[in-house]
Amino acid sequence: MRIYVAIIVLAFLTPGTSADTHWQLNFESYASDERQQQLQAWVNTAVDNTHNQLGALHYKHVDVSISQPVFTTEAVPWGEIKRGPPVQVVLEIGRFADIKRIRKDWTIYHELAHLYMPYLPAEDRWLSEGFATLMQNYTMLHAGIYNREQFEHRLQAGLTRGKADTRIQQGPLSEVSATMWQRQAYQRVYWSGVGYFIEVENELARHKLRLSDIIVRYNHCCFRPRSSAKEFISALDGIAKTPVFSNLYSRYRLRRDFPTINHAQIARLTISEVNLGAATGQ
Repeated sequence: MRIYVAIIVLAFLTPGTSADTHWQLNFESYASDERQQQLQAWVNTAVDNTHNQLGALHYKHVDVSISQPVFTTEAVPWGEIKRGPPVQVVLEIGRFADIKRIRKDWTIYHELAHLYMPYLPAEDRWLSEGFATLMQNYTMLHAGIYNREQFEHRLQAGLTRGKADTRIQQGPLSEVSATMWQRQAYQRVYWSGVGYFIEVENELARHKLRLSDIIVRYNHCCFRPRSSAKEFISALDGIAKTPVFSNLYSRYRLRRDFPTINHAQIARLTISEVNLGAATGQ
């Protein structure tokens, strides 16, 4: 049985959509008034930062449900999206975690990014997780939580882990993705997807386009809560007016190796300001 000790409603305007997104924050375990206020401000800031990067959400209402387990040393040990209805962002927050550690954690930014993509079949989970992982880093960079050096280091370190895991988790990416949970192939799946979107971003830059802007337009015109990967990719190609998404998708889903992403491709993401202020033009 779910017991709501406190319910705080966060409601704010999201420009660019006819229906505002209403955010409801639900505490599912005890939290003091001070703790509630701290976490409310943290969620509100994360939502605002994500909106600045990716624009308005398609959803009219989103619940954010927070529990606070005692036996954890991590600030935010778990997060997931439940597509509902209602759509939920589920977060576990360490009961004794300092608010400064919580603010620097990436989990909420990862989960919020998932809301801008449709739910895809398991064999294309690498697309969903790669997008959310890259966007969490973009958003935290733009929000000033990471600096450029930290941003580049985190991407490079993650790609290195993904490459190492690919030696263990062998097979076509789509097959490994479909059995990610059973095989615990998280590093290969997540970071292969990041590699895909880094390549996409570099190709889009040749056309003076940005991934974040494409996603803003997708959520405005074409968003579907559930979709096949081909439908999703086709919509992005249509918005970009270039087949970069589908061309790379066809190669990535079958690849058995890990993508080769060099430092110049990572650095170009920030040097060319491909994503800074993408949704707002800042």
